[in-house]
Amino acid sequence: MSATAPPIQIVTDPFERDILRIVFMFEVIDAIEEEVDRRHPEIGVKSIIQGILDDEDFARSLHSRLEEIPKRYYLDVREDTSLEDIRHGYHVIKGLHGSRRNRSGAPARDSLIAVQCAVLYDKFNEADITDRRRRKWTYKRLAEQFGLKSARAAKEYVIAGREVLKKN
Repeated sequence: MSATAPPIQIVTDPFERDILRIVFMFEVIDAIEEEVDRRHPEIGVKSIIQGILDDEDFARSLHSRLEEIPKRYYLDVREDTSLEDIRHGYHVIKGLHGSRRNRSGAPARDSLIAVQCAVLYDKFNEADITDRRRRKWTYKRLAEQFGLKSARAAKEYVIAGREVLKKN
């Protein structure tokens, strides 16, 4: 009987990493801003940047995109974490994974596949060269291509994909 390795990952603290990336990007932007302002003060680059940052649509778009980032669960084990805390955290995370299904019990719809289905169906759906009455991307073919349960499921993916595209 062989023992399997525990599911341990050593990762940089994602919050610290993200903060460092943001700080670095602001430093880069500041350096570019200073250089452009030094070479061409007539452009008014500082007011341009401030106008972009103050724009409500820009802020809403950023917030929306941040909300779409997939979430992952991690147990943050530190020196004072007990085995009971780890067990409890494990069961909570396991329960959360079980709740990722729709009320019907079906897995949640993958947004990327939905967008791909919508794009293929709406944008790249030329007539079939063997039979001009038929289209290249039918719901049935999309279901086969993406491993969906049925043509009806593919139709729902196309509708969902259109919604995602409309938002962006």
